[in-house]
Amino acid sequence: MFEKLLSALEFDSTKFFSSELSTEQEKIKKQVDEILGDNIESEIKILGGKLDVEEFNKLEIQIQNHLQNPIFKPYEGDLTKLTEKWLLHKKNEFIHHLFLVWKVKDFPFSSVTFFTVPQIDWQEGKADRMKLNTDKIAFCGEIEALANRTVLYAKISKADPLFAPHIGNLDLASYKPDAADQTPKSHNLRFVKEILSSLERKSTQNQVTRYDSQYERHGEPICDYFMQNDNLKRSMNKLTSALDSKRQTSNAAICGILLPLLNTSMVLISDESSGLTANKLETAFEALLKFAATTYQFPNVKKGPELSQAINTGSLTPQTSVASTGPQLQVWTEEELVAEATKRASAEPDLSVWTEEELIEESKNRTGVNLPTWTEEELEEERKRKMGTGMNVPDWIPDESLVQCPKCHYTCKPEWGSCPMCDTPLPSVNTTEAESELESNDEDLEEEKEDVEEDSNEDNEE
Repeated sequence: MFEKLLSALEFDSTKFFSSELSTEQEKIKKQVDEILGDNIESEIKILGGKLDVEEFNKLEIQIQNHLQNPIFKPYEGDLTKLTEKWLLHKKNEFIHHLFLVWKVKDFPFSSVTFFTVPQIDWQEGKADRMKLNTDKIAFCGEIEALANRTVLYAKISKADPLFAPHIGNLDLASYKPDAADQTPKSHNLRFVKEILSSLERKSTQNQVTRYDSQYERHGEPICDYFMQNDNLKRSMNKLTSALDSKRQTSNAAICGILLPLLNTSMVLISDESSGLTANKLETAFEALLKFAATTYQFPNVKKGPELSQAINTGSLTPQTSVASTGPQLQVWTEEELVAEATKRASAEPDLSVWTEEELIEESKNRTGVNLPTWTEEELEEERKRKMGTGMNVPDWIPDESLVQCPKCHYTCKPEWGSCPMCDTPLPSVNTTEAESELESNDEDLEEEKEDVEEDSNEDNEE
C-alpha cells in the first residue's frame, strides 16, 4: 500500500533546483569539467538540488490528504510511520541533485548533459528499511542522426549483456512531454529524469528479457550491429548496473538507451558504482562517447543531407510522445466517432424480420439432407452390434481383497497398513470378514429374539 500511496502523489522534483550550487555540488561539477577538458565551449545550464520549504510543505499536505482516502485509511498507522521516514530521506535527497549541461566540440554531440540520480530504495516488502542511495549518475547527449529503432542496453542475470530493441512507446507513466518545447530534450531536466525512470519499470525490462529468451538475441539489424562491435561492448560492459550494485534482483537491469526523437537521437547511459571517483566518471563518459559514435556509424541511420532532406520534405513523422517505433494509429475525437456511427447506421441494409411461425413454415418448405432418425431401442441394438465386432470389454468386477478406509472411504490394499489419503489405519480383510460375520450373527439373534417374543405373547393370550 505504501508504493500505491507514493504513486498517487503529484510531485515534480524539478521545482527543487536552484542555479546556486553548494560546496559539495561545486566539487562534483569540477570533476566533470576535468573529464570534458578543452572540449567545453560554454556552460548552458547549471542547476543544483535545493530544499524549497514551501513546495515541501505542499507535498506533506498532499500525503496527509491521501491518507484520509478510504483505500489507505485502514493502514493509516503504518503508512504514517513510513511516510515520515520517507519525507526525512526526501529532504536529504535534494541536496544531492545536480544537473549540468555544456556546449562541447569534437564530440559526436554538440552538447553533453551530466546529472546525479539520488533515490530512496528498499527491498520489496521491506519499506521500513528504506535508505537514500546517492551512487547513481548519468550522461546523455543528442546526435544529429535519426535511428530507426529505440535500443536498450542491459545487464542480464546469469547471462552476457546485450542490446535489445524496444517496441512501441516508452512507459513514462503519467508524464507527457511538451510537444511545443523546441529546446533539445537532453537539456530538459524533467524529460531525462523520466526517461531514466522508465528504464526501471517492469514493462521496459520485459522487452529485454523477451528479446533474450524468445528471439535468441538477434534479428534486429541495429542491435546486431552493436553486438558485433567488440570495442563498444567492452566500454558498455564496464558500466555498473543495478544488478551489479545489488540494488535490484530482477532478471534485467537497463543502463543505456538509444532514443530516436524528432530529428535527432538521444543516447543516455547510467552507472551505479560506489562513490563518485574520477574513474567512475571516465568509464561512464567513455561508454556514452562510443555508444553515440557507433550509432552515427550505423549505415541505416539518417544523417547529413539525407536527414536534412527528410526534414525539409516532411517525411519525418512528428512525435508528440517519445520514440514511437510501433504503427501510427489514427485518433478520433468523440464527435467524429458519433458521426461515423451515424453514417454506418444509415448505410446498413434493410434486413427482414420473421416471426416464429414464419420460421417454422420456412423450414418446412426447405429441402435438405434427409437424416435418419433412430429410436432408443435401435441405438441400443446398434451399440451391441458394434461391440460384438470390436474389442470385447468385460464387465467390471470389484476386487474383494480391497478394503475401504473407515474415515474417508478410499479403496485401499490391506498391505498398505494405512490410508494414503488421510493416514487412517486400515482394517484387514480378516477383520472385515469377521465384522461381516458378527453383523450376520447379530441379525440372526435379533430374529430369534423377535420369534421368542411372539411365542410369549401368544401363550399369554391363551
